[in-house]
Amino acid sequence: MDLSVKEMDGNQVYLTMNGPNEFTLVGNLKDWDRSADLARITQPTLIICGRYDEITPACSEQILGGIPDGRLVVFEESAHVAHLEETTLYTATVEEFLSE
Repeated sequence: MDLSVKEMDGNQVYLTMNGPNEFTLVGNLKDWDRSADLARITQPTLIICGRYDEITPACSEQILGGIPDGRLVVFEESAHVAHLEETTLYTATVEEFLSE
């Protein structure tokens, strides 16, 4: 089992903030919305998601629309862990963004 999955199982902080999983939002963050603050981000921002991610490309587009200097990259063969599913492309994408 992946270490991050092990750390989430029964994690009281996660349960309090989120709930039992990311599909059952009943914790303190269930109504948390910072979308109005996105325009305050002044640094270039890379937004990434997988084509089959739980944060969908459409949702990522909404985030992108709020950030003045944002860029969105959708990893076409990935779900939620593009850094593991498309490691080479992910690494190259991040390296390119950081070098700009």
